[in-house]
Amino acid sequence: MHFIGIEGSIILSALAHDRGWLRTSGFFQRMKSPFFNRKIIEWRNRFGGNSIDRQGNSLEFIREIRKGSFIIIAPDIDLGLKDSTFVPFFNIQTNTITAVSRLAKITGAEVCMMITALKKNEAGYVCTISKPLENFPTENPEADTARLNQIFEQEIRHRPAEYYWVHKRF
Repeated sequence: MHFIGIEGSIILSALAHDRGWLRTSGFFQRMKSPFFNRKIIEWRNRFGGNSIDRQGNSLEFIREIRKGSFIIIAPDIDLGLKDSTFVPFFNIQTNTITAVSRLAKITGAEVCMMITALKKNEAGYVCTISKPLENFPTENPEADTARLNQIFEQEIRHRPAEYYWVHKRF
């Protein structure tokens, strides 16, 4: 989810590069400025990561999953009505992408939660990756997406000041 330390994909890319693991791939949303668009891709890919434009590149993402690459998707975002559903988020029906459920179903990938939190001394971040979610995905992407939002709520309640509330969400 979108905490202030969202760039956990960079952490995974650096670890993968350092330890000889497969690379990390993640969707990115095009920015309006070509300069900043190029810079954000360079920044995210500097340790061998692979930024995939979310518009029209699902097959590339599926190929990366099937290769065993780490995949980063922060689904707590409103990207329009296509491939989304309205599910509760802090008791508000909120448009949320269903990509995590659908891609896990198509590829058989395990889904783990990654939380990047500010250290208590505020001198960096701690990135925690959970065990794979049990019974995920189900046959119901809407129920899966609602379940993810519930997990997000639990984590956000631990550190509400670190959630990226200004992100396009409501």
